[in-house]
Amino acid sequence: MIGEILGVRRETVGLIAGYFQRSGHIAYVRGCIDILNRDGLEDISCECYRVIRKELDDVFR
Repeated sequence: MIGEILGVRRETVGLIAGYFQRSGHIAYVRGCIDILNRDGLEDISCECYRVIRKELDDVFR
């Protein structure tokens, strides 16, 4: 389902989720994701996250 939402293959989701898990940012088991280090995820995300976050914050103010 995550792959469909993002428009990528399931294998790609597993690969990236494994990377994030090894780096301590998430815990990932069979499609269940627990975020362990939100600040770390935000730090490694592209600028798209910050742009979208700002837009959503503006809309819901």
